[in-house]
Amino acid sequence: MAGHGGTERSQWGDRVAGDQRRRIHVGRLFGGNARLTAAEGKKTLAGLQSHLVQAQTEEHCRNRRRCQRCGAQRPLKDIRPRRLTSLFGVVEVRAPRFGPCRCGVASRRTITPVAEIMPDRCTPEYERTLARMGALFPYRRARSLLAEFFPLGDVPEVETVRQRTLQVGARLEREAVRPIGAKISPGPDI
Repeated sequence: MAGHGGTERSQWGDRVAGDQRRRIHVGRLFGGNARLTAAEGKKTLAGLQSHLVQAQTEEHCRNRRRCQRCGAQRPLKDIRPRRLTSLFGVVEVRAPRFGPCRCGVASRRTITPVAEIMPDRCTPEYERTLARMGALFPYRRARSLLAEFFPLGDVPEVETVRQRTLQVGARLEREAVRPIGAKISPGPDI
């Protein structure tokens, strides 16, 4: 809206002259309370992550359904729920399994695309943080610190922290003694 003398008024009633930057008064937008509690922040992060993870897994599954050899769609065998644990909570995604392609050339086995991108059912950051906390603190203390600082939803059991710490340690030891150029094996599924 144009005001007197070439000034404009913003939608909040502030005078804005020519090239002057518009200022948004956050207090007016949020009714004077622009703070976000830790619980609200954790909930926001968990919601954002849920949306992103579901979109990424759906896209990966769509891409993997097509046969690399003939381009036809593989038949859908079934759809199962799969839970991915991260530092921002647990996300449940739909995990389709596809039967072998009818051409039978590219693959003669059932594939699970979601298992390809999340074999341990957790993000690398989650596993790394759990292992680091488990290595630095007693497992029970590591568990309580994780609950305090991350929006995990269900906090991992003490035994889970211990097992993840030992798994990461074993993987690091295998990588340390592995000959240069040898292929890395992912380890057992959880």
